[in-house]
Formats: sequence, structure tokens, C-alpha cells
Amino acid sequence: MKHELAFRLIGKLLNWSDADFAKEFRELQLMIDHKYDSYQGFQPATRFHVALLNWLSQFPNVEQRQVAYRFVKDRLVFVSQREMHHLVSLLMPIADRIARKRVAAELCIPLYMTHLEPAATGRLDLLRRRTLYVGLSDGARIDVFRRYNEGRVSNEQGKRSGNPS
Repeated sequence: MKHELAFRLIGKLLNWSDADFAKEFRELQLMIDHKYDSYQGFQPATRFHVALLNWLSQFPNVEQRQVAYRFVKDRLVFVSQREMHHLVSLLMPIADRIARKRVAAELCIPLYMTHLEPAATGRLDLLRRRTLYVGLSDGARIDVFRRYNEGRVSNEQGKRSGNPS
């Protein structure tokens, strides 16, 4: 019931016709059900459509609200917690490949030899120990990164930057 009221108010804020409302309602409901309401960063019992309604209300005219809505609908990329954990899990192989390329270039050896050459493996171990992984936002999942790479990354190597308040 509350979500229907929120949708009607969103439609009113955006000056939707009945046809616009029907089309946008389906698409918005799909986005909400599939992604946004599963976001765990919302306050308890807060729903996305209510947050969207409040956010759109800050814009002084219909044109600005429509631009803001289109931005959320068409451009904003929502990454769920599960997807973020998957992305975090993919980081270390990429970092490892970059390190191997660097060591191969330093030692003037082919990339595959970094797996076999004792000088390369020693240099890689040193490089791994000296690497600092920095998350640049409150949402940086350095804790998850450390867990995925337990034994390869120490607690001192993962830091979150920014204001922790």
C-alpha cells in the first residue's frame, strides 16, 4: 500500500501521464525488486522508492527532477553486496598479473618464467609484501579483500582511506 502511494507521488513529482506512469511503474518496480531493495546500506525498513521520492523532492522543478530520475534509471550502476564481493575476489589475480609483468620487465624474462625463475619468485614475494592496498571510500571492502586473500595479504597491507565517521 505504501509503495503504491510512493509511486503515485513519484509520478506526480515527475508529471507523468497515465501511459508514462504505467511504463515507468513496471520498469521501476523491476529495478527495485531485483536490486535496490536488497541494498543493505539503507536504514532498517527503508524502501528504495521512498528514498527516491525524498531525493527527487529536493529538486525545485519538474525538468530537474526528470533529469535526476533518468540519471538514476539509465546511468546509475547498482552493485549488490554479492556482486561487490565477486568484484573484490577478482582483484588479486589482476594485481598478481601486473606484478608479474613488472618483475618480468625488470628481469628481462618472459612472463611465464616468473613462475619458474627463483629470482622472479623472490622478487614477487618482496613486491607482494611491500604492496599496500587502499580502499578510497567507506564502501571499500578491504575486509572482504583480506578474507579472500588470507595468507597473501596481511592486515597491515589493507587500509581504507577517508573519514571513518
